[in-house]
Amino acid sequence: KNEMPYWAKNSINFRLPQPGLLIKEGTLYANVAIQGAEIRYTTDGTEPTAQSALWEAPVKCETSVVKAKSFYQGKESLSLTLILKQ
Repeated sequence: KNEMPYWAKNSINFRLPQPGLLIKEGTLYANVAIQGAEIRYTTDGTEPTAQSALWEAPVKCETSVVKAKSFYQGKESLSLTLILKQ
């Protein structure tokens, strides 16, 4: 809450954790360990960007692949890919 904004302000390099993803009964759930971080996701297999869909609450998701990244203080995490068996 205090350290990461300080690091970003002072150009100290740090890495963001990937978000957690779960699809249960056709609904996408996500979370991230950093308070204030955004989760951006795609459902077409492309890499998420800062302009991708913003996850704010559970959403209906009828796809076989979801990719997501955490975004915070001008940084982004590695992407996480969730592939569903059909």
